[in-house]
Amino acid sequence: MSNLVYKANGINKKRLRVVIATIPSDSHTWNLVFLELLFKNHDCDTLNLGCCTPYSEIQKNSKNIDLVVISTVNGHGYSEGLELIQFLKNTMKNTIPPIIIGGKLGVKGSENKQYYSTLLNSGYSAVFDDSVPIEDFEKYIECRKNL
Repeated sequence: MSNLVYKANGINKKRLRVVIATIPSDSHTWNLVFLELLFKNHDCDTLNLGCCTPYSEIQKNSKNIDLVVISTVNGHGYSEGLELIQFLKNTMKNTIPPIIIGGKLGVKGSENKQYYSTLLNSGYSAVFDDSVPIEDFEKYIECRKNL
C-alpha cells in the first residue's frame, strides 16, 4: 500500500492505508466488505483481514498503516475490543497506529454508549456504535486524510 498525497478541491490529502478487521469471535463478513467498499470510495488503500481475525494477525498487518478499523456485529465488541487493544499495546509498544472500533459493541442497545469512555481511555482513537449515522463516519474518514 502506498501513502500518496493527492489534491481534492485544491487541498492536499493523504491516501490512507487502512486495515479492516473484526474480533476473533465475530464470523460476520458483510460489515467488513461494506467498510472496504466505503473506504475505497473515499480513495483509501485497504487490507481486509476477514472474519474471526486473530489478534496476532491484526498486529502483524498494522505496521506502517494509517488506520486500523475494528468492526463487529456480534455484540462482543466491548469485551474483545479491550482485550485487543491491550494485546496491541503489549506487543507493538509505541508503534501502534490509530485504531477505531465500531458496530455492535454490546447487547444493551442504547446503553452501549456507556462503553465509549472505557474504550477511548484504553487506547482507541474513536468509537462508533451502530447508532452513529454513516455520514458522521464518512466525515471522520475525510478528517483522517487531512492529518
